[in-house]
Formats: sequence, structure tokens, C-alpha cells
Amino acid sequence: MDGFYNRKEAGELLEKYTQGRLKYLHRSLQVQEMYNGQNSYKIMNEGAIYRLIKVSTTESDGSVEEVTAAIQGIIYSSDIPPIYSKYPHSVNPRHLRQSLGITALNTDSFEAIYTVIAEIYNTFKLELGSVLDKCTVFSDFEGHRALDVYNRYLSSREHTPPEQIRPIDTVIDPHGYLSIAAGNKFVYSEDNVVDYYKLKDQNKSDEYSFERCRPTNFQIGDIVEIQISFAALPLRGNRFKLGLILRSVALLDNSISRRASVSRLATQIDRPISNSNIIIKRKAVYVEEEVSSTRAKLDHITFGAMDINEKTGDKRGNFMDTDNS
Repeated sequence: MDGFYNRKEAGELLEKYTQGRLKYLHRSLQVQEMYNGQNSYKIMNEGAIYRLIKVSTTESDGSVEEVTAAIQGIIYSSDIPPIYSKYPHSVNPRHLRQSLGITALNTDSFEAIYTVIAEIYNTFKLELGSVLDKCTVFSDFEGHRALDVYNRYLSSREHTPPEQIRPIDTVIDPHGYLSIAAGNKFVYSEDNVVDYYKLKDQNKSDEYSFERCRPTNFQIGDIVEIQISFAALPLRGNRFKLGLILRSVALLDNSISRRASVSRLATQIDRPISNSNIIIKRKAVYVEEEVSSTRAKLDHITFGAMDINEKTGDKRGNFMDTDNS
């Protein structure tokens, strides 16, 4: 985000969407609302990963589900599909991931979010104890509060149930580079899926309608809503770290980012040409001489000779390209 991006207007729009999503009773839980007394949580071990689970108080069977919650923010960094470059052989496939950095700029939107995430970290700390590393999910963007979220592209085949393995979509991996990196030891699973959406419509009653879109629809400066889950991920030495796992990204508004991109491009197009960019054309002297000689010969051809040539279909075109620029 540079001088072409209107940060003040972006912050105002972000607050508008945040408040709108908090008021609208949609299926997604807002991070700010996680500890409003209506929900309770616990940590559940799944293989090598510990996940934050929602304990349902309405189901008689006491069923649980992974907590997924929404945050609205502005994209300040992005590393999302498609994958257009080969991965070096030295890269561990386990570490390949797609990620986003979001910020609230100079608004207060992230204050409550930071507090809730700190509470979630403490929940994991009480379960795992000293093997949980310090909380590193909080970030900074030019002095503003920010969050870094990600999801790994691949999972270990050994620890993935066969029914959870999915084919890699060509939208993500058009050239098959991720499939090559996966080899036989890694797979693309349900846990690696990140869905992409864009706001389709918002009516007067603040009901939101979304439709699927491609990852290429997103750019720096977009106002988005992300869905994340919370997990303690294994590290070397039997240690763990808290991760914010990206589950989906929804484009709420790109009017400011688009306007900035257009203004930026227009400035580049209107840039005056410097002397170093001037193309010097050089005359093809011998070509001109040959053309002059041909014209001189044509002056002696009678109209009758021209008629004969046309009847025989003998048409002469230019025999040399005179544009050598």
C-alpha cells in the first residue's frame, strides 16, 4: 500500500463491514464474540496436532466441532495460489504454504481480536504447559496491528485418513509443481483446503450473499473476511506453537485497491520518455537506392505492357522490408 492507496477511506470501510458482519446473524462466529458466554471450548488432540474444539451445549449427544471464526481486515501481504514456479529440491514439502497478512490500519478493529486470541493462547497453555512456545501470531504493519494466517499445502500421507485425501485443483496448481513436490510421502487433504469467495450481494437488511471465486481475484489493499481455526502445531524438540489456520477468504470490497492500481498504472503510462528510451531509426540506404532504380525502370513501361502483366497474373510486390527500426 503506497501513496495511491487511500488508507483513511479504507479504514472507514473496514469498520463499516466489521460492524455490519457483527450485527448480521450469519453462520460464522466472529472472533470478537467467542467469549460472550454462549460458547465453551476445549483442546482436543488429533494426531500430532492439538485443536480448539467447540463444545456444543445444545446437542444432547455432546458433539464437538472445530472452532472456525471470522475476522475482517485489509490485506497487506499475500502468498496465495496459483503456483507458477517450481519448488527447489531443497524445500521440505511439509513447509509449503499459502498465507495472508491482514491489518486494521489505524482503526480499533483488532483490539478485541487481540484480546480473544490471547485468551485462546492461554487455553492452549493450560493444556500443554511449558512445551508451548511464546505467542507469535501477532504481527505489525507500519506501526499498525496485524495478523499473519496460513495453511499448509500438503499433509503427511502417513497421518492422513484415505477418505480425506483430495485431488489438487488446477486452479491452485496449473502446472503440476505442487504435485511433483508432494511425491509419494505427502498429499493434499481436506485440512489443506482454503476456499475463496467474493461478496455477491448485500441487500437493505444487511444479508450477505457470497459466491466462489479464484484466488487471482485478490490483491494487496482488498478488504476481506477470513475464516480461521486455532491449533497447536508440533515443532522440533517436542515443542508446539499456536497457529491461526486459514480456512477461507472472502472479498468484501476492492474499490479502493482497484482505484489505487489504476492510478498507479496511469502514472507509469504518462511518464515522459527520457533520452535513454528514445529509439533512433536508421535509414536503409541501399534499399532506398534499389527502390529508386526500380521506379526509374517502371517509368519506361507502357500501359500495354502493364495490361499484359495483369493478364498473366504476374504481380510484383515489395521485395525488401524498408522498416529496419
